[in-house]
Order: sequence, then structure tokens, then C-alpha cells
Amino acid sequence: MPSGITGSIIAKNTAVEQSRTSARHKAQNYTTDANTMALYHMDENSGVNAADSSTNANEATLKTSSWNTGNLNNGVSLNGNDNSLSAADSPSLSFTGSHTIEGWTKFSSTFDINSSQDQGIVDKGSYRLYYDRSTGKINYEIASNASNSWT
Repeated sequence: MPSGITGSIIAKNTAVEQSRTSARHKAQNYTTDANTMALYHMDENSGVNAADSSTNANEATLKTSSWNTGNLNNGVSLNGNDNSLSAADSPSLSFTGSHTIEGWTKFSSTFDINSSQDQGIVDKGSYRLYYDRSTGKINYEIASNASNSWT
């Protein structure tokens, strides 16, 4: 067993890459299952729609954004101001219990704590995931049923 690795060795060509001193997940597109509400691979390279690979058809539309080379296949280039992707509201995106939100982002320049706005990753009204403009840390907020705005 390599130094620094515990447990069993996983065969080649799986989701894990190994070296003498470390192991990590390979970059790969996730697959959907019955619990997936939306899954965007961003594999498109033209047009204004990002396909949802889940069975829920939560297609996203690009607003003044552009396709670009990503970490795995393609990605979307967003300027942090007025570029976005938007998916219509749907029952599958209205969470009522435990849930997980995951995304991969990469800044093209140093994070600016003097930005005039938070850098949103997901914002569906009743929940949002974003980089806080003053700290650069990721925040996740869930609004109460009585709330009508973020504070």
C-alpha cells in the first residue's frame, strides 16, 4: 500500500486516480439517479441552452454568457455582473427536505472583496449558494417560509 493511503487499492480505470502518496477522484461527468433534481454538464459549445441530464427537464438558459473550454469538456464563462444561467421554477427545484447542491467554479482573476455584489452560484429564491463579496467564502442560505427577501 502506498505511503499515506489507507484502505484497499482500487483497480485502474475507475473513478479514482492514485499516485504513490495520494488518491483523488478523476474529473468526470456525474450520472443522474432518481434523487437528481437537475444536472448540468455544460458540454454544449453553442446556443443559449444548457441541457439538464436529469429526468426533470430543468433546462437552463444562458443570459449574455458564452461557452468556453472547461475543466472537463466545456463550460460557461460568466463575468460576475450580468451573465447568468436561469432555469424556470419547477416542483423538482423546490426543496422540502434534505438536499445537496454541488458546483465547480473557477475565477479568472483574484477574488475582489470590493465587489459591489455577491458572486452567485445558485439562486432559486427560497435558497441560494454564493461567494460572499466581503470574505470570498461560500455561503448557503435557506429562507424561512415567512421571508420575502434576503437580508
